[in-house]
Amino acid sequence: RAEYAIADSAGKVVAFGEAVRDAGNHALNWDGKSNSGVQLPDGAYTLVVSAFDKTDKPIDIGMTVTGKVTGVETVEGVTSLAMGNVLISVDDILGVRAPATESES
Repeated sequence: RAEYAIADSAGKVVAFGEAVRDAGNHALNWDGKSNSGVQLPDGAYTLVVSAFDKTDKPIDIGMTVTGKVTGVETVEGVTSLAMGNVLISVDDILGVRAPATESES
């Protein structure tokens, strides 16, 4: 089984569900709404994905995040790309690309 939970900055779970269970890379595109359909405010949210094998033993999984870069900041000697209010250290960046155009989607 596999499941996900999205929490707001206070740690309150605002959305959750079953995740894709097949091996491989998968995308979760969240519309910013709670499970009850309420549009949530802009801000930083945390995604937790849990996966388990057939014996209910946890499986280690890797995750990456994509987003629109809104700035670059250096704080206490650490340079980060900003995605809104979220800072991602350049050491954790896997790549930067121009957004896809409609014909490339």
